[in-house]
Amino acid sequence: MSISTNDDIIINELNLIMNKMNELNEKFHNIDLKINEMNNRLIENTLCVNEIINKINNNNIKQMNQTKQNKTNKQSKQNKIYKSASLIFFDNELGYLMCDEFRYKEKKNLIHPIGGKVETFDNELVDTSIREFIEETNLELYPYLCINKLSKDILIESIKNIIKSKIKYFDLCINGKLEYYHRYYLFDLSSLEDTSAELIEFKKSIIELPTFFNGNFKTEVNNLEWIKTDDKNNLDSKNISHLTKMFLKNKNNMIQ
Repeated sequence: MSISTNDDIIINELNLIMNKMNELNEKFHNIDLKINEMNNRLIENTLCVNEIINKINNNNIKQMNQTKQNKTNKQSKQNKIYKSASLIFFDNELGYLMCDEFRYKEKKNLIHPIGGKVETFDNELVDTSIREFIEETNLELYPYLCINKLSKDILIESIKNIIKSKIKYFDLCINGKLEYYHRYYLFDLSSLEDTSAELIEFKKSIIELPTFFNGNFKTEVNNLEWIKTDDKNNLDSKNISHLTKMFLKNKNNMIQ
């Protein structure tokens, strides 16, 4: 059977179409290869980016943990555990008001700061020092103290209002293993510049407190004494406690 001219034309055209289709298939194949290559590169880049992000995150976590640890360390240094506090009054002429009491640890009478242990009901550490001062000196019974004495709590607040703005303090570690601290509070009576009757009477009451107390009362202390640190012979003749020695050593380093 012979093929007509028209048939030849159709066959040629079909061949051309097939060739075009093959070319297109080859181009699409090449495109697919390029797409796959690009996808592989994208995956590699994504992995690299993820690795960088992970490193950054790890570094940030380390920095955050270090910052948190530094903050915790700083707070742990600041959050001292106070076991006791004392209140020492100073007068330019008389010196430092302390007490003579029997110290059970040393088993003898020693010159010691007036103070005592922190109790759970104390609102502040300064409250401990004032409360202990009141208790050990029988200040509630002092007849000429014109500040409010309706109760011990009110008396504590009254004294705190007088001394707190100008009081100085110093911390002493009394147990290195457990990190227990004692705080000394120091108040200079000459800082009472106000001439009000209350402040004048308060200053007079503190100055005359040993006369009022000695021979009339006996709490945990035997006597109250004004200690002059500039009289070395007098100071050397006295038996002083460790807390007193540390106070005398650091009294010039107190902060307000």
